[in-house]
Amino acid sequence: MPTQNMLEGLRILEIAEGVAGPMCGKVFVDLGASVTRVEPPAGDWILRLADSGAPHAIYEQLNAGKTTLTLDLATPEGQAHIAELAHEADVIVVGEREANLARLGLSYAALQAASPRLIYCHVSGWGSGGPMGDKAASELCIQVVSGMTRYLGSKGSAPVRQGFDLVSIDTGIAAAQAALAALLWREQSGEGQFVQVSMLATAIALMQWDITAFSGPDKWYGRQLNAHEWSVDHGFQLADARCLIDLRSNEEAWSSLLREVGCTDLADDPRLQTEEGLDLTIPDLPRLTAGRLTHWSFADMERLVRDKYDGTIVPMLNLPQVAEHPQVRHIGVISEGPSPRIRFPMEMKQ
Repeated sequence: MPTQNMLEGLRILEIAEGVAGPMCGKVFVDLGASVTRVEPPAGDWILRLADSGAPHAIYEQLNAGKTTLTLDLATPEGQAHIAELAHEADVIVVGEREANLARLGLSYAALQAASPRLIYCHVSGWGSGGPMGDKAASELCIQVVSGMTRYLGSKGSAPVRQGFDLVSIDTGIAAAQAALAALLWREQSGEGQFVQVSMLATAIALMQWDITAFSGPDKWYGRQLNAHEWSVDHGFQLADARCLIDLRSNEEAWSSLLREVGCTDLADDPRLQTEEGLDLTIPDLPRLTAGRLTHWSFADMERLVRDKYDGTIVPMLNLPQVAEHPQVRHIGVISEGPSPRIRFPMEMKQ
């Protein structure tokens, strides 16, 4: 069965602006479900980011393939229409703050009473209840509270946010996974479900490696503990490319590799002779080799790193280069055409 037909016949009702909720709906579109999207009379706030008056590219990416309705949920007529749509839906994705749900006719109790098999997926910023449950949330706020900003910028400088809405996108994917799990439960039990996914919980889940490392470290050094103190990594500058090199589980071979590329002084550095020294020094190697590898081409360095040391080496790409990368084109995750679309990253084969 082709991926895009897997959920054919499934009906999704999406009432969410921005990124996280619509991303959840996009996953369902990509897998073949029918998604009806409800927007307020003023439109999705993302549309107001566009300078030209044309639809914003992110809005188009998230909402292509959906049927869009405009309803004023502050009116009895709008709420009555939502109740009708929810009665016909398998899943409803709601992105409103908890305090607004009852006022807008979007509470789980009200909608589930009319449709006991309904899967109700609430996408929130901070989660239900607690000291911040009903406060406004943003991508930047969530990144800061979850500790993500500690990994960007220079040592000793102020924290820096990720340059794109990483948490919002992942929250949408997590919401789709939660709704699909609830649908599986419905197949077994016949019962609907309330599921909730928050941006904060998603961000903490993304940070689980680091939070776990700090809660009970085996030793107080290593990448999971001191990565936030590393210098900004611009990669190794070669004659024709800037690249990243990783020797993976063969890191003790760095001394040999450095010697072969002409950096004998670094190869003999005592810090590279111990496990702790390697962990603390490897992040500085691009800076320490700056200007010393410009006689090596990427192709020659790739043969040395991959064939002799079983490492990985990749060029550092800008976004147009990413779209044209042969492996990206091979997996087909970006559609061809003047308005490319990024599909859900999954393939199915019988």
